[in-house]
Amino acid sequence: MSTAEATPFTYDDSIESALTDIGNLLGGYYGLSKRAMGLLLLQGDQEIERKVRKQEGSAYRAIQSIVSQARAGYSQPLSYIITLRRQQEARRILSAAVASRQSTSRGFAEGLSRAMMNPILGSLILLA
Repeated sequence: MSTAEATPFTYDDSIESALTDIGNLLGGYYGLSKRAMGLLLLQGDQEIERKVRKQEGSAYRAIQSIVSQARAGYSQPLSYIITLRRQQEARRILSAAVASRQSTSRGFAEGLSRAMMNPILGSLILLA
């Protein structure tokens, strides 16, 4: 079985551009990466917006402008767009990690061996 190579998880170009721009403007410490903070801001997380507004001061307006421009580029909420992309990535990872079970026919010897390991069937076969 081969191992899947790790690939960077990315969103479409406009979201990635907004994340980069937001990350460049964030100066405070939030306990999360700048990318995570940007994603939360793009998704409209109100608690994060309050923290950023409080900590970033005048840079908050520029950050809010980037968020507004990014949102304007989509007909659906960014939280939905970001969630869809995450689901696509989860499916990709899952399909790479889970091998499909192939139906194989067992020979008589393997079937007998399995039956012998079963306490009830094994005892009956041994007594016969």
